Amino acid sequence: MGGEPSKILHDSLRRDNDGDQTRSRPSLLHGGANVLQDAEFFASNGVTCALSICQARPPASMGLQSIKHVNESDLPQTNLLPYFEEFVNFIHAARVNGGCVYVHCAAGVSRSTTALCSYLICVHGLTFKDALDFIRTRREVACPNPGFVRQLQFFEQDANTVTLRARIRSAFPDDSALVEGDLNEIKDALAERRNRLGRGERLLSSDPRHRLLNYLQQRREEATQGISGMEDGDDDHEPSRVSVVAEAPCETSVAPGEEDWGLTWVAEERDEQPRAKKPSR
Repeated sequence: MGGEPSKILHDSLRRDNDGDQTRSRPSLLHGGANVLQDAEFFASNGVTCALSICQARPPASMGLQSIKHVNESDLPQTNLLPYFEEFVNFIHAARVNGGCVYVHCAAGVSRSTTALCSYLICVHGLTFKDALDFIRTRREVACPNPGFVRQLQFFEQDANTVTLRARIRSAFPDDSALVEGDLNEIKDALAERRNRLGRGERLLSSDPRHRLLNYLQQRREEATQGISGMEDGDDDHEPSRVSVVAEAPCETSVAPGEEDWGLTWVAEERDEQPRAKKPSR
């Protein structure tokens, strides 16, 4: 479940003569590290850039134009807030220039979802709730950990986010068609989600913990059977490293027993509800 990358946004959204939606190529994809060695995935989807938020990143053999690599763990105490502006600028610049961005972490659940939420909150003016609900229409297992939720709630309310949005609009004056197309796609997806809820359909977002534990177990079982790409740094990895490279080196090797699967926080019972509290920078 959830192992394949998900198409989040497209470069345009049109309607055919019958009024049905027709989408052109994807320009924003979301997933895990299990496809980083899959040349067919990158080629068939026209991926030009990658935002890697874990230890692994695509190797140089994938031929991507640029990669932003942020090595941070999927833990509630990890602070991704200082990276949000970099995430937003990297994703938007690639898409405005006609590229396709693959945003990933180890499992495509928490860290990468957080980056995508920051992008939708800043560029498109969505609330955190709408941003996450939209992403879940594309990738049901999307679920930031409680610490990332607090950071996104703060980012949504922070006056600096409004300033950043204005800087983005100034830096990319020709992005109006792209953003308008995105908003139409988001609106339609959220409307369909609400219709499904109105029909009484049960969605993953209403009870994520059990399904995420199943997802984590499945990914571990696949990895032990020889499926590559799920390795991630251990909890005691080196201090955060951020890099943008024209050609990425091979993904970092991980010694046996040092794998960080992400999602370890899911197994912990947490009674505290996430609050919109300013994280420490």
